[in-house]
Amino acid sequence: MLRHVLFCPIWCQRSASIEVNGKDGDYPRSPPHREPVPIVTLPDSSPGTKKKHKTTLRVISWNIERGLELEGIVRALRHVDADVLLLQEVDVGCNRTHKIDVAAHLASALEGIISYAYVKEFDEHAQGLGAHHGNAILSKVPLTQAWAVRDVVRPFHWERLGATIGEPRSGARVALGALLGSELPIEVWSLHLENFCSPLERWAQLEASSALPTWEARRVGRRTVLAGDLNTAADSCLVRWLPTYWGPCVPNPEGEVEYFRRRLRSEWNLDDPSTEHTMSALWGCVKLKLDWLASDLRRNSPVAVGGDGLSDHRFLHVDYLLV
Repeated sequence: MLRHVLFCPIWCQRSASIEVNGKDGDYPRSPPHREPVPIVTLPDSSPGTKKKHKTTLRVISWNIERGLELEGIVRALRHVDADVLLLQEVDVGCNRTHKIDVAAHLASALEGIISYAYVKEFDEHAQGLGAHHGNAILSKVPLTQAWAVRDVVRPFHWERLGATIGEPRSGARVALGALLGSELPIEVWSLHLENFCSPLERWAQLEASSALPTWEARRVGRRTVLAGDLNTAADSCLVRWLPTYWGPCVPNPEGEVEYFRRRLRSEWNLDDPSTEHTMSALWGCVKLKLDWLASDLRRNSPVAVGGDGLSDHRFLHVDYLLV
């Protein structure tokens, strides 16, 4: 995926206009349909232990690159010991990850995980019969609801163009959300936005799938953690001045990361202050902040990064206050 971010031709970046619910146009201004997603409940690993009142919630967001380095990923996640894991690029039944259901494997391998949800984004046609990958949410806090928001904005058509870049697949980006059964009601989101599009199309995809639900969460007294691989790659000094990447508007000197950060703060009251890169390329010469962990909860620790060498992305994790 990294080579595609850096070297995909301009024609590919602009090969599809924004498509909303099957039609070209603006993204929807009404809340998108939330499709229920099954929640898998695991036996409590310590049923006889009295649960302590939690004052913090540790959350990690990580694009695990299919789970190719699965046992190393398990070790890293055990070390972080997060309460909620928001994961992207999670394989199920793919040849490249030995036909493992990666979400189920992680849920059983990590102590304390009691429920998880997974949603498919893409059928992977080169990875064997029934192979697919998507997003997952694993939690030590019970998940009381889980849902998917799909096909709201489709700036790139994988069915038509995926094979031309070596990834024959069908499907589209899907936002996975869940409600934590904590004393303080919190909605958590695991997102993976399109990389083959302009920053404005990426923002439209984010806003269409999550902005209005996030606003609704605040209206009913819920807090929000929005995280994932947002693919905010168009942030070099060159790219930020190319109209090709910014669509039918003036080039943006602000850069994509600051554009996203400003709008998340001002319009959604969600903050991710981290400036650390989560992907590097060309022997470290190119450093990109593709991954985000934004919330309206107060932080009890700085946003930390890790997981070097286990995926093409580094993870982000932070402790939030629940009081």
